[in-house]
Amino acid sequence: MRGPVIITNAAIFNGIRFIKENSVVTEKGKITRLFYSRKRPEKAIDLKGRILAPGLIDAHTHAAGGVDFLEIKTAKDAENARRALLRQGVTSFLAAT
Repeated sequence: MRGPVIITNAAIFNGIRFIKENSVVTEKGKITRLFYSRKRPEKAIDLKGRILAPGLIDAHTHAAGGVDFLEIKTAKDAENARRALLRQGVTSFLAAT
């Protein structure tokens, strides 16, 4: 089984504001600790100052990436829409049809 995952050197946004901590420890898919570190812990994922934020949920969307959910014909169309939403920070969505 894989142990904890450490993500460091991140600009952490908590949904309201950026916080002073710059590192996160996750275990089994849940955040277990936030801390500030000037040096990179061994085996950490270095985000190089990029933003780490909660994923957005779009509870009602009709289209994304030029794909209308009423007109999806292939799995590739659905995947293109999903990827377009993901690029905007949307990690979950409900396609309104």
